[in-house]
Amino acid sequence: MRTGNLGNLRWILCVCVSLSAYSCAFLAADEKDSWSKLRINELLASNISNIKDEDHEDEDWIEIYNAGDEPVNMGGMYFSDNPKKPLKFRIPLAFARQTTILPGQFKLFWFDNETDEGPMHVALKLSRKGETLTLTHSDGQTLIDRLDYKYQKNDISYGRDPKDPDRCLYMPTPTPLKPNNIKDSAVGISKEPKLSHQEGFHPSPIHLIMDAPSDSTIYYTLNGADVDESNRVTYQNPLHLTTNTVIRAVVSRPNHLESEPITKTFFINEKSTLPVISLAMDPYWLYDEDDGIYTNWEDSYEVPGHIEYFPDDRSNAAAFSSYLGVSIGGNSTKEYPKKSFSFRFRKGWGKSEIKFALWDTKPHVKKFDGLNLRADMAGDRISSNPESGERIKNEIIYEVSHALDSHVDVQAYRPVLLFLNGKYWGLYTLMERKGIDFISENHGHDDIDMLSENKGLVSHGDDDHFNRMKDFIESRDMTQSENYHQVLKWMDVLSFIDYWIFESYCGAHDHEVNIRYWRPKTPDGKWRWISFDMDSWREWDHDIFEYYLGGDEEVLLMPQLLKNKEFFHLFANRMCDVLNTSMSPENAQALIQKITQKIAPEVDRERQRWTGEHRYVKKGAQIARFMEHAEKRPSYLRNAFVNFFKVPGKEIHVTLKAKGPGTIKINTITPENYPWSGIYLGSIPVTLEAIPNQGSVFKGWSDTEKASTPRITVDSLKDFEIEAVFE
Repeated sequence: MRTGNLGNLRWILCVCVSLSAYSCAFLAADEKDSWSKLRINELLASNISNIKDEDHEDEDWIEIYNAGDEPVNMGGMYFSDNPKKPLKFRIPLAFARQTTILPGQFKLFWFDNETDEGPMHVALKLSRKGETLTLTHSDGQTLIDRLDYKYQKNDISYGRDPKDPDRCLYMPTPTPLKPNNIKDSAVGISKEPKLSHQEGFHPSPIHLIMDAPSDSTIYYTLNGADVDESNRVTYQNPLHLTTNTVIRAVVSRPNHLESEPITKTFFINEKSTLPVISLAMDPYWLYDEDDGIYTNWEDSYEVPGHIEYFPDDRSNAAAFSSYLGVSIGGNSTKEYPKKSFSFRFRKGWGKSEIKFALWDTKPHVKKFDGLNLRADMAGDRISSNPESGERIKNEIIYEVSHALDSHVDVQAYRPVLLFLNGKYWGLYTLMERKGIDFISENHGHDDIDMLSENKGLVSHGDDDHFNRMKDFIESRDMTQSENYHQVLKWMDVLSFIDYWIFESYCGAHDHEVNIRYWRPKTPDGKWRWISFDMDSWREWDHDIFEYYLGGDEEVLLMPQLLKNKEFFHLFANRMCDVLNTSMSPENAQALIQKITQKIAPEVDRERQRWTGEHRYVKKGAQIARFMEHAEKRPSYLRNAFVNFFKVPGKEIHVTLKAKGPGTIKINTITPENYPWSGIYLGSIPVTLEAIPNQGSVFKGWSDTEKASTPRITVDSLKDFEIEAVFE
């Protein structure tokens, strides 16, 4: 009985299992009939001005089409841009309504790497250069669809021909969430023309040959103009180039989109002792009455252009080149005939950033999304013509800051020659931009607060943290140590001090506007300052402390902080440290010679280029003025500080000696060679720290009255000499 029952039970189980297996097979087949009809129907890998996502951003997208008769929930399926790694991104399971596609309908996924914006956002990016996209079943094994695509153009989509889904086309009119529009479509993109010579510098005229497939036509321009139907010339014979020439060319081919334009500059028998920038721009965008940036310099807007950078006149290829956005830079100098430019690298123009280590002083900065090209024509006016000085004022501060390894941020720079549409345009200064990308590349912070001017105008982030700090400083007694030490948690005080030492040295009178400060938005993020536009210098005997602190318009935060003795001593000693090193008369004069000697071979050509449109100071006059400034300003500045703040002591000379293997840090600097002498202020205590070299020890100070500890404070009203002994 039991055996029989057991046999019956086994029979029943077998039948159930069989039915279950049949049922599963039936469901799998039914499911396959639905999801197998999904296809990657259309994509836009360079979305510049097509549709925007929920956050109004121009993100790239792909469109999935359900060609079946049943709804399909895509939750759990996988997207990938690498067939060897098909499971790179999984569509969320928890959003069935959003991820279900009805029969004959479309679903759009944003490939923006921003999954926190919703279930339709994918943690991948589409490559404009081309790649392979795959859609894989939630089982992680079954490939549903695959789409291979090549190079893509701005705002032109790529997708399947509705009449022949196995064929893909380039479609000038993208149709997200609609059937593909193949009107004016193309099977491919024409390849750029091949040139017989590399761009760059050539010692003599060249015959330039351009080549393309036999069924193609090459069009070109020679004056920087865009290669459109109103400007272009049909290429038929080699071009004989006898002078600097900008070649812009495209290839047109039947059933293909026109190639991307190429822009190449050929310098013929051109010499330069400096790096060269070639800027190519359609004359329309320069000089048109309504749209030209040169004729409408009051307005700040971008127009298209192309840049090539050549490190020297031996370059047979550009170190980097790109299409980009160009606008007129500067403020008060915008109306001058020789104008400054601002460059922005954007996805819509060409590249969103340039990966190139451009700055010798900042080898860690290996990319940038923009540049400033400064004309450096600031100066006094004589009648209707500007009087321009000699290109040295900003550069002195930048060089000093680099030599000092200052806590204040400054832009890297280098002098260059600019050629506009092949024509010599003059001597310029190429500089880092000082926006959020500057902070990212120099400090590694992308999320920041950045303010400008004394008014605290918000450039990035917000002003909440700064206003709390400002209110605290202005409302609390800064003579109290605990209040000052709270400020130290919010502010990089040496950055603040260095900024005002630089301003005090040159006597800038536009500090209310040319000031910028920032902090990383982290719990312990501190405010730092940026020095820029340091070209408004006063005479060497200008009493800057009276100007900054004695009138009604006092500098931001400084009066309150100076009430604290620790800050006051730090400011005084840091000022003396700087004036004893990077801003000493000898060092500053050496920097002036370095700066002027580098550009000296190009100065006469620069002046000749703009004669009649600009008025210059007498050659060498301003250099002589700055040599005098470098000689006399440090002593004047120290004495002005003593007189304004009524410091009991005057200038004193401090001499440091090191016997044996070691160094001495005095306040914030560590001299390398001994004996070393510096000038400080009597009654302002200086801090000395003996630092033995590795493997040696500090034995004591030569002044036996001092403690034998490595760190001591000396408060003296007269000159003193001290030696640290190491073994």
